[in-house]
Amino acid sequence: MKDMHIQAICAKRGRKKRRERRGSLTPSVRKEIWRKTRGICHVCGGSAGKRWQADHVVPWHLGGSRTTDNYLPICRECNGLRWSHEPKVLRLIMRMGVYAKNAIRHNTTLGQEMMRELRRRTGTNRKQRTSGTKRRAA
Repeated sequence: MKDMHIQAICAKRGRKKRRERRGSLTPSVRKEIWRKTRGICHVCGGSAGKRWQADHVVPWHLGGSRTTDNYLPICRECNGLRWSHEPKVLRLIMRMGVYAKNAIRHNTTLGQEMMRELRRRTGTNRKQRTSGTKRRAA
């Protein structure tokens, strides 16, 4: 894969604004969505948990519908990481994740750098969430 292909996949795409609002799902629709996988997150395969979310198969901004066949259960963490990336972007992210895992496993220079970056970013995100909560409460 050439650099220009990777950069094209990662390029930020403009989103079309939809005039209609997504709205909330009714409890009966949520139950129907839950039953599809019996509460298993469709991304990671783990339990979707009590605070599971309904994920659009075809993202809302790409014309996805609000029908039950366009939703699957997803855990909060996967939904936060997945965003609404297109399939080719998700495949690239997974491929890079496998490479990162192997670099960390073999303790390469790249693996060490990736661990530092992960600690830095997760620490920053946690601080932002904590300070954001304090700001809202004030």
